[in-house]
Amino acid sequence: MVTCPKCKTENPDNATNCKLCLINLALALSHPEQFGLEKMQDQKSEEVSESRARVEEQNRKKLGKKRNAGAVIFYSLITLGIYMPVWFYKINKEIKEHDPNQKFSPGWATVGLFVPIANLVAIYNTANRIKTMQKADGVQDLISPGGALVWAILFFIGYPIVVQGALNSHWYEHAKNAAPADSGKKA
Repeated sequence: MVTCPKCKTENPDNATNCKLCLINLALALSHPEQFGLEKMQDQKSEEVSESRARVEEQNRKKLGKKRNAGAVIFYSLITLGIYMPVWFYKINKEIKEHDPNQKFSPGWATVGLFVPIANLVAIYNTANRIKTMQKADGVQDLISPGGALVWAILFFIGYPIVVQGALNSHWYEHAKNAAPADSGKKA
């Protein structure tokens, strides 16, 4: 269990946010001063270190794969479109693993690609899920779900460029933000 430093609520080990106050646990445990929290007492410092290590390790595991959007298009073309739903499922699964608070099924999202009108909703919602992750991280340059939908309708090959580009940026920022914590552990 991970104890929230703000409200002292016990959260599951795999929680990214506190279930009561919704604070980002990895950030709050590693940088409590940014949240107006005082450092934990000395007797709890070891417990905090262990909790922080568990949360950071889980967050590292939950990062999605950085893909080349050109490769997604290339594989889709040489497989006559079969790779596109595979890629769509994979990115939705990675989003779900990274942010379990988003309530959807990657499988049903992918099935929606094969149903008229539902396919437009699935395409829009996937971009919107990425936007939700970006907002949670305080990113200023957000993906436009409507723009991604237009790219999918007008130039279907443009959709992976927009969506995978936004995901790659998100995964890169998370990996970059986790790097200072890693270097501090080795010292």
